[in-house]
Amino acid sequence: MSVRSNILAFAFKIIPFRHTVIKNYLSLSSRKKNYFRSSAPPFWFKRKWSISNNKINGHEVFQIEQKDNTEPDHVIFYLHGGGYIFKATKHHWWFINRFLRRFSCAVVLPDYPISPDFSQEEMMDMVLKSYHQTTAKYGAEKIIIMGDSAGGGLSLSLVQQLKKEKARQPKKVVLLSPWLDVSMNNPEIQKMAYLDPFLKVETAKMAANAFCSGNNPESEKYSPIYGDIIGLPQLSLFIGTHDILYPDCKKFKELCQKQNIPLNYYEYPKMIHVWMLFHLPESKMAMKEIFSIIE
Repeated sequence: MSVRSNILAFAFKIIPFRHTVIKNYLSLSSRKKNYFRSSAPPFWFKRKWSISNNKINGHEVFQIEQKDNTEPDHVIFYLHGGGYIFKATKHHWWFINRFLRRFSCAVVLPDYPISPDFSQEEMMDMVLKSYHQTTAKYGAEKIIIMGDSAGGGLSLSLVQQLKKEKARQPKKVVLLSPWLDVSMNNPEIQKMAYLDPFLKVETAKMAANAFCSGNNPESEKYSPIYGDIIGLPQLSLFIGTHDILYPDCKKFKELCQKQNIPLNYYEYPKMIHVWMLFHLPESKMAMKEIFSIIE
């Protein structure tokens, strides 16, 4: 674990504000929440790339391409994290920028509706329509679905839904610290929760309650680990051992092994939740492996 990673983990430990922030955020009215609900790319990002957007069900879909309008070799359909209650952040745009610099690619980021003001059904409907729009433009054979945290769980749910609909699947799926089971009922989580300076079980359950709207969190609709994982595209999963989502990612790995389903599994010792989105030496290591998957 690098010095920079240790410093970041220590900073999260001594500034335990996330639980309070999320609790206060969920108590706000919808109108006040709108102040926090902008996923628009930052100014520096707009200057570097060609960005267009359209609306699906009243929510924006950002399409980012190279400014020279070259035909992309890859299309990354990116579903951002945020516990299903927050929009994309500057870290997501910085992360996406790295793919655009590395490849001749396009990136599609659906600004999907979030909880608690919208249901899971509305969220999935918008994401599905965004995906079909993307396949119509670029072709499914170029698409790589990628998502971090809640976006990782949503990515797996998306390909499970595509299978049910017998729709065209993407080429690959990359799950980054994915939230595969929003129930947080895995007993192994409590045993190692003290190791995670970034996420707290209580905070995750607050977000899950908003997402599930009182419904069973162990339903495959909310937690894709309970869904059908046979016949999906090539799966790759990145997780750190100091992430409270680590036990469920290990469980998913075991499920894949039992069903003889290929899974590219990358486990990083002592790394925290979505470390690849931060400026860390280990982030560069993860990016190299993600790049190799894309290539």
